[in-house]
Formats: sequence, C-alpha cells, structure tokens
Amino acid sequence: AEFCKQFNARSEADGWFPGVEVAVRLFTYSDRTYKFEIRSPRLLYLLYNRKFGRKHKKEKSTTAPQVKVNKKEAKKLAAQSMQGKEVVMFGRKEQPEGYIDVRELYELAKIKTVDSGQENETLQAMAKKIALQCERHNVKVVQFGGKQPAPKYDRMFEPYYNIWTLY
Repeated sequence: AEFCKQFNARSEADGWFPGVEVAVRLFTYSDRTYKFEIRSPRLLYLLYNRKFGRKHKKEKSTTAPQVKVNKKEAKKLAAQSMQGKEVVMFGRKEQPEGYIDVRELYELAKIKTVDSGQENETLQAMAKKIALQCERHNVKVVQFGGKQPAPKYDRMFEPYYNIWTLY
C-alpha cells in the first residue's frame, strides 16, 4: 500500500498522466527496503496506443479443441485461411502498419534520453535507434513537409572538344 502511494505521488510529480503505462525499475534490498525509478513508457506503447490508437498487445483468443485432419484437408484449410490475409514478402508486409514523421521521431528521442542510463546518448543516436525499431515493427519513417532537399544535378563534365584527338 505504501509503494502504491509513493508511486502515484512520484509519477504525478514527474508529470505522467493517469492511464499511461510507464516502465518502473524496482530495486529491493535484503533489509526489506526498496527503491524505484520511473522510466518513460515503452516505445511500442507510445507508437501504437498514442500515435496509431491501437493496442500493441495481442488479445488472448479462446481456441477450439484440436481435431486431427489429414494432409489434403489441411492444405485446403491453409489455402482458405490465406485468402483473407496479407501476403508477407521477404519478412515484411506489403503495406506498413503506419507512418511516423522524422520530427515525431525526434520528440520520442527527447522523451527516451531522459531515462537513466541514456544520459550519454546523443539525440541523433537515440533517434536512429528508434527509427530502426520502428522499421522492425513495420512502421515507416517519412518526412512530411519541412525542408525540401536540394536538387541533384548531373555532374558529368563533357568538354566541347574531343579530348582524344588533341595528341
């Protein structure tokens, strides 16, 4: 009961809203005392619940009892179940789960660098780590609006004379 009171007070003092799943690192000692630190929410929680409005945990499904099926029937059932599903190519789905802007990526990096153990991490390095994790979870990192890149010019130099006929 005392832990809950301390946790609620400290999470409110740190500015976390009620209902946000934050990570907690709990240290227990042999004399029955404890210490805890509240860390920022997991990246998947921030992405799926806050950005895309979906749950990131799989719902537990009740399965029917197993029935033995011969090979021909199993192939038919597999073909029927694949008709409604997305096709996975080379380990990735054709359509990404969602899109995240580079600026939002840097906002997430600012949140994550505050955690203990990440103080020496630069903002750019943390943003790269988050971008890689987004890529692993099939979330595409894009740049909406913002500064347009400079156009690339054809740098091939061709003189107006033939250089092979000079000698």
